[in-house]
Amino acid sequence: MLRDHFLHLFSSQIGHVTRTVCELQLPTSNYFLGSEDITDSVDWVRDNRGGWILVETGSGKGGRPPRKAEVLIVGKISGDQFYLTPEGGWSPRFGAMYDRTFCQSKAKARIVRPDDDVYASVWDETVENAAHLMRSTLTRPLGNALVNLDTDGGFYMPVRHSVFHKNCPDERLLMENWECTTSDAQNALRELIASNNNPNVSPKYLGRAIPVHTADGNLVLPHAYEAVLRGATAVIGFHILHQVIPEADLEAQCNTRVQPKDVPRIFKDHFFADITSITVLGPPPPEPVSQARERGFALPPYLQEGVSNGQPQKKTRRR
Repeated sequence: MLRDHFLHLFSSQIGHVTRTVCELQLPTSNYFLGSEDITDSVDWVRDNRGGWILVETGSGKGGRPPRKAEVLIVGKISGDQFYLTPEGGWSPRFGAMYDRTFCQSKAKARIVRPDDDVYASVWDETVENAAHLMRSTLTRPLGNALVNLDTDGGFYMPVRHSVFHKNCPDERLLMENWECTTSDAQNALRELIASNNNPNVSPKYLGRAIPVHTADGNLVLPHAYEAVLRGATAVIGFHILHQVIPEADLEAQCNTRVQPKDVPRIFKDHFFADITSITVLGPPPPEPVSQARERGFALPPYLQEGVSNGQPQKKTRRR
């Protein structure tokens, strides 16, 4: 099978230390999005906020909560719309335009087809499976999607990471050591740190660095994110969230006009990929590899004409 051949070559080049692709066990992982079996390994379940999360099939028994499925993809981190920086690309202008405080910043990027043939050989199947996961739970017009049509005619998958969270990070990743990309963001970070040290101020926000490692297991510190990640081919792990959000709320969130009360709100399905890990890969193995089998890959219907009224042939289970 092409995927097994690809993964054998892929994992053979690294695998002697921790946090390598071998440790991620892509060849046997049921949650690799390029796998033919991914849709049989996950279910959609309700979360406590009225949305859905993608979980491991069979988890959550015996009174235990279901485990979120860490979905894995192999792709290139595009240099376009790249905001995987310590502060997530936040600026005062951005904050004013979208009504986002510094504490609400999210680091974002687009994952595209890898340049290397070996890594790219499963990209089409990855995109198809992502589209299937959306179709299996789609009931409304589509808002934010897991897969989007790019300007070059290809596809990209948007991923995100909440920069601030209430957690206890690795000391090497403490936000006191962050180097933001602009002086405005650096000043906002200093103000946040000072606010955290004030016992009379609540809530407290701690830095939540992106868990980035090189292929040989070395931790990448926040100041090096852009140099290491922009344009890199990587294994990206993420949790998938499906939320139904009214259009009016999005407009208010973006600090534009809010729809009058007498205008019905339009509810849309939104899908988000929240980053859990990034492992940057080295160059692909030099051995010649077989080409991906020729197969048609039509534009998914939801990108052509919105939501189809037809039922999908195969649905990922909801519980």
